[in-house]
Amino acid sequence: MIQLLFRKYPFAIAAPKHILFGGFLVSLILFIFQPFDFHSYDDNKVLASLGFGLITIFCLFICNFLIKKSLHRLFNSKWTIIKEILYILLILIVISLSNLSYLTLIIKGFKISIWSFFYTFLLTCAIGIFPTIGLVLIRYNITLKNNLNKIIQEGRNIDNIELNSKITFENLNKTEQNFTIEEGDFLFLEAMKNHIHIYYLDDSNLKTISIRNTLTNIIEQMDNENIFRCHRSFLINLNKIKTAKGNSNGYKISLKEYDQTIPVSRKYTAEFQNIIH
Repeated sequence: MIQLLFRKYPFAIAAPKHILFGGFLVSLILFIFQPFDFHSYDDNKVLASLGFGLITIFCLFICNFLIKKSLHRLFNSKWTIIKEILYILLILIVISLSNLSYLTLIIKGFKISIWSFFYTFLLTCAIGIFPTIGLVLIRYNITLKNNLNKIIQEGRNIDNIELNSKITFENLNKTEQNFTIEEGDFLFLEAMKNHIHIYYLDDSNLKTISIRNTLTNIIEQMDNENIFRCHRSFLINLNKIKTAKGNSNGYKISLKEYDQTIPVSRKYTAEFQNIIH
């Protein structure tokens, strides 16, 4: 469980529409349940509830577009499950304390004390910790199942990766030309004796071409951290990975735009786990 918490987690900023929905939800909950002495408020509770929602929206905008981005830069662009959990708890605490401060403005005689501060802090953590962990792990597993590439990219230095660069595969048959392709269109290659079979996309259509060369020569010539050797016969484009299933004995990789799986042999499993975890 502890190792799981330190795995890569896809960094994301909440969309404005989700932030607005969160503010509306807080307004609705506070109007219905009326916690923290809000039940003693005698004026228009609908407007007061909307005030809680506006405060929530403001806090979410600040946390998402300023604090979270700053934390992401602080951690050298590496985001993990535990960081996402702690960040969400931070949001809950900021919102709770902000709403607590709002109560001092709308309810006469209501004051924030050390007790109310810690009570709100502990209550928020106690109530929020389990659904927060649950939601984060659910999202992690959905991403792991449907778009592993988001997790793979987390923590990599994207600024130094030329996603639109070209890859050239040398053809040792001098009567034929070398094969050049944009990196974004390359899926994988398979080595069979003295030939390399390259699978790529051309206008979203899967195509393949065979050239004379060996995998050893290809690897020696290639200096690209997006291309990974997962098997004695296969090189894959990490940016095209959709899912991966397996364990320390090996994995089966599914690529975008390709129906069959690619094996990750036991020899390369540890390195592959470092990439996806």
